[in-house]
Amino acid sequence: MKSQIEKLSNKENKEIIDTISEQLLRYRNKRGMTLRKLADKSNCSAGLISAIEKKSFPSIKKLNDIGRGLNIPIEAFFNKKPIEIGEVEVDPIIFIDEFENYFKLAKIAFKNDVDINRFKKEIEYLIERKDEEEE
Repeated sequence: MKSQIEKLSNKENKEIIDTISEQLLRYRNKRGMTLRKLADKSNCSAGLISAIEKKSFPSIKKLNDIGRGLNIPIEAFFNKKPIEIGEVEVDPIIFIDEFENYFKLAKIAFKNDVDINRFKKEIEYLIERKDEEEE
């Protein structure tokens, strides 16, 4: 007969793998990736990815590899909640995509010695335009 601690541990393990499975499937679908495409990008088998989506517990190394294939941090697999930025909740995948785009712009700007104040104004302008388009 299992102790209360062992039962709690199994429940916690189930919650963890449920979250990982749900998030993996969510991110893969959001990225429009097939199992094969993600397998190729993450250096894992499609069978392994499918098994994780069906609630098989992955190793941290494989989960990290899959995260790299999806271009997300490993922490994203463990978090069901949106990322909070100030008082606004942002879907993690949108946040990661947007951050990556701004980061690429920043790298280009600094590589070409663009003035930081000018760069900041350009980003603010782009954000305003995007907000206007969404309205």
